[in-house]
Amino acid sequence: MWSVPALYRHDYFAHHRLLGTPGCDADFIHNEADRTRSWLGLLWRHAADWQSWKGSVFNHRPRASCCDAACMLGWWAGLLLLLAGLVTPGAALMFAALWITARMTSFHLITVFREVSDHVGLRPGSLLGFSRNLTARGMRGALFHLHNNGYHIVHHLNPGMPFHALPRAHALLLAWPDYARATHCSRYFRGESAVIRSWVRQSSGSR
Repeated sequence: MWSVPALYRHDYFAHHRLLGTPGCDADFIHNEADRTRSWLGLLWRHAADWQSWKGSVFNHRPRASCCDAACMLGWWAGLLLLLAGLVTPGAALMFAALWITARMTSFHLITVFREVSDHVGLRPGSLLGFSRNLTARGMRGALFHLHNNGYHIVHHLNPGMPFHALPRAHALLLAWPDYARATHCSRYFRGESAVIRSWVRQSSGSR
C-alpha cells in the first residue's frame, strides 16, 4: 500500500490529539465554503483536489526515507517476479497496471467519500461536535466503511477500541445525552438521516 507505519502513526495521533485544528490535524479537510455547495459539488471539490488525489495514489511514497522506499520497491519487485513466474510476465504487468489504475480512480473516490463523511460539514471545536457516526450496514457499509469504521464518534472517544465492539459501545453511549445529540446518520444517499444531507445541512437548513 506504499504506507510507512511511522508516518501513519504520526499523522493518526495528530488527527486525534488536534482534531479540527487547521495546520495541525493531518486529516483536516473541512472548509466553511463547502456548506454552500451541493453534496455532489462538495464531493467533486475534494475528489478533484490534487493533494488529495496524490495522497490516494502514492500514499507515503513521496515522504518515505531511502530505506523505506527500498523496502517498497523490493516488496513489489518480489511480488511481480513471483506472478511472472507463476503466470506470465504480461499478467504481472497487467496486475500492476490494474492496481495503480484502481488507486487513481475507484479507491480514490471511496477514500474521499469516507473522509468527507467523517468530519466535513460539521463545526470544529469539540470531539462530539466535529465527528459523525454512520451506522449503515449492508453492501454500501462494506464498501465505504469496512470493519464498522462508520462509528467515528465512538472511535474518537476511544481509538483503542476493537472494531467489533463499536456498535455495542454506540448503543450504550446513546444513554449519554450529549452523545445522543451528536450527528448520527443511518443511510448513505436517501432519507432524512442520509450522510450526504449531513455534509451540507449546516448551510442549506434542509432536514
